[in-house]
Amino acid sequence: MDRLIAFVLLFFFLFAGCATMFSQREDTVTIKTEPPGAEVYLGVEPLGTTPLTRTFKRSTFEQKNLNIRKEGYKTKELPLMRTVEPVALFNFGFFTTTGGATSWGIDAMTGAMTKYDPNSYYIDLEPEEKRSNLLEDHRRSRAAFVISNHHRFKEEIARGGGAYLSAYYQIRRRPERYDAFLQRLRDAAPALLSQEDGVDFYHALEARLH
Repeated sequence: MDRLIAFVLLFFFLFAGCATMFSQREDTVTIKTEPPGAEVYLGVEPLGTTPLTRTFKRSTFEQKNLNIRKEGYKTKELPLMRTVEPVALFNFGFFTTTGGATSWGIDAMTGAMTKYDPNSYYIDLEPEEKRSNLLEDHRRSRAAFVISNHHRFKEEIARGGGAYLSAYYQIRRRPERYDAFLQRLRDAAPALLSQEDGVDFYHALEARLH
């Protein structure tokens, strides 16, 4: 009986895709834009307006390209990026066997081999008529800097200072002493450190220091 159970379990793991069995079939993706209120399309299908959180069914072979449109701004194409589902790598042990090929084949057909990653996007829309605006250029630079390094910012806010906060202080170009700038960050620390998303952190930071 023990041998029969072992045989059944071996057959199950050889011929069923690991990712198909253990991973989810959908991913939730969040899209935010500056300015907000942009329309998001998948082909001709409208998905909603930004900020938008949407669930997408996983697909190994289909590339999903979104179009982001807002009146007065250039249309932006956003390809949803994918990466290998880590669970699918367990099939590597069966690579030299028919079972391994079958396992990966099942994962590929069901879409479980890949997942949508990253699961959050921030799009800074470009106006149709490009105007020379130094304030807007500075805002874009600050946004890109803060969003891409928000984990570093949070670490430095928690310990009271650092190179990233110093750089941000410089690019803000405000008539404010650095010690007063740090004090305002310390006062706002609970609200800022609670922001998990980089875009939300950036907006909260700018609002607190306005």
